Amino acid sequence: MAETQNAATWSASDLLTSVYRACRLPDSGTIDFSPSVVLTIADEAIHNWAGHLIASARDGRAVTQTLVSLANEQDDSSGQVFRLPPMALGNTIESVKWVDDEDENNVCSLQLIPAGMEGIFSRWNERGSPTSYALFNETLKVYPAPEARGSLRITYMRRHGQLVIGTDLTTVSSVQSFTDTQVQFNVTTNPSSFVVNAWVDIYASYYPYPFKMSGRIANGAAGIIYIYGDYTDVAALVDPGDTMVIYGKTPYVSLPLEMKGPLVQQIAQQITAELGDLELSTGYNTLSKEGAARVADMLSPRAKSDKQKLVNPYSLARGGYRRRFWGGRGA
Repeated sequence: MAETQNAATWSASDLLTSVYRACRLPDSGTIDFSPSVVLTIADEAIHNWAGHLIASARDGRAVTQTLVSLANEQDDSSGQVFRLPPMALGNTIESVKWVDDEDENNVCSLQLIPAGMEGIFSRWNERGSPTSYALFNETLKVYPAPEARGSLRITYMRRHGQLVIGTDLTTVSSVQSFTDTQVQFNVTTNPSSFVVNAWVDIYASYYPYPFKMSGRIANGAAGIIYIYGDYTDVAALVDPGDTMVIYGKTPYVSLPLEMKGPLVQQIAQQITAELGDLELSTGYNTLSKEGAARVADMLSPRAKSDKQKLVNPYSLARGGYRRRFWGGRGA
């Protein structure tokens, strides 16, 4: 379903242009600082600096978060073991839910099994509707083994994708039904790094570039990509013009727009230092720290200010004693 688009933009190309101009370099880059080199520096700044800063300001929450549904992507014939999204680590998973394929309204939250208890659950031979899960390296195992077909809905913390431009992405032209379990995406051209059974993401093409689909296994031919899913659900999510990219990569900067200046300055201070302009580098370093501090203060849910004690005037226990009436006149 089409949504109202935001006029604001912050793509990898926008970031490149801003960095080159801050460093007084040609918009096309130089031999030493080609677009790929600068994007690598940008990735490091986002992961090690901007991402940490924003996560801290937001009380520990990661930069991006998404909901992924893993349907028809089990690693074994029993349907008990699922692959985790490659960019999700075990300790970043917030919740796991089992969704019944016959009734999508039948959703059960699964409980994590402590490592020391897994041996007991592994002897559970009966099948049924999953109630628990355990993590094994890159996989997730549900207990008991499902007696009916279903999907996992995993909410997890996700790192910012690797910034890419050019042939690593494509545009969705249209979506159509292919089989009962697969949807056909007609695209302008397949991403250059696309391979059979690749994982792909689909982003909206407008800021803040929300995920339409994430971490889905895909197959395809030239100009056509097939993704597991129900056509009715997918058609309600994906629009012509959306961007498809290999999982873990992104053509967009998924950070608050207020971080534009500090991020550009943080990248520019490193490049100008390598170019030998230490005075300009020092200036950018100072500006980036000051700007980042302002952004962190703005984003923090616990901004420093005078705290006020909120008192419920209707409380039955105020001032250290219990009030002597309930509803009517006091005794």
